Amino acid sequence: MKRELQKNFIGLGGMKGFVSQQLFSTSKGYLYQVMKNGKLIRFDVFERKADSETQMLNYPTLKDLGKWAWRYDTSREAVKKLIELDPNPAISENQIFNSLRLLLLERLKD
Repeated sequence: MKRELQKNFIGLGGMKGFVSQQLFSTSKGYLYQVMKNGKLIRFDVFERKADSETQMLNYPTLKDLGKWAWRYDTSREAVKKLIELDPNPAISENQIFNSLRLLLLERLKD
C-alpha cells in the first residue's frame, strides 16, 4: 500500500527554509503552497508518482519540472493544472477555489 505524502514539510538542500503545505490532493495529483519566512512564494502541482521498486510516493525534484511537476504564481493557474491532471476529481474546481478563499481569510486573521 502506498503511504500518502506529508501534508506539511520543511525543505532541505536547495529548498532549505521553504515550507510546503498540501492544500489539495486527488487520485492523480497534489497541490502544495510554498512559503518562505511566512510569505507565499508559489504553488506547486505535481502528478501522483510512485517509485517502481519501493512503491513509495515521490516528491518531484528540480529535474522533474515541466515533466510531471509544475510551479505557478497564482492559485488559479495551479488549480487549473490539478483539474487537468484529474478531470474527474472528488471535489469540484469551484469547491477548491472556495476552500482556498477560506484558507486566505484564516491567514488574514492571524
